[in-house]
Amino acid sequence: LVAGRWLDRIVSAARNHHEPVATVTPWSNNATICSYPGWPQGGALPEGWTLEALAAKCAEANSGRTVPLPTAVGFCMFVARAALNQVGMFDVAAFGRGYGEENDFCLRAAAAGFHNILAADAYVQHLGGASFSEESRDLQRRAGAVIRERWPDYDAAVARYIAADPLLPLRRRLDSALEPVDGTPG
Repeated sequence: LVAGRWLDRIVSAARNHHEPVATVTPWSNNATICSYPGWPQGGALPEGWTLEALAAKCAEANSGRTVPLPTAVGFCMFVARAALNQVGMFDVAAFGRGYGEENDFCLRAAAAGFHNILAADAYVQHLGGASFSEESRDLQRRAGAVIRERWPDYDAAVARYIAADPLLPLRRRLDSALEPVDGTPG
């Protein structure tokens, strides 16, 4: 679910980043390493907040800010044409439909000198797993095996990213923006 000028912010992040961009992911309530609130696992929108209000506060609190990511989160990701042209499309033969193909693409793009980033001023709500429902666990398991075979350091790299928590300052900015002044949200 989207609100406001979410796509404009994502495109702006890609265009204005100081290094070549492969992918851009927005914040979301359910986007693992790009989750807010409930980082890194995600959860519901903050109590009393609508998507529209949260997206507006996100845009205000983190206007124009980006942060490197080890991988995009496939629920909503911008993919730069230059990266597609250089590293190729998603590997559907290896991953099938859903899970893992975006991680593999991001890793191939990073190896070619592109960057995966968070658009810290964009927010998109994600219902999570609705596309694949009952198949999701099997798809995730199979995709994980392919990723670990191709990219043995991937899980450790994501764990290091989570431990370093470079998104903390941006989440704190959002927390401050969402603090009630008079007992009502924001």
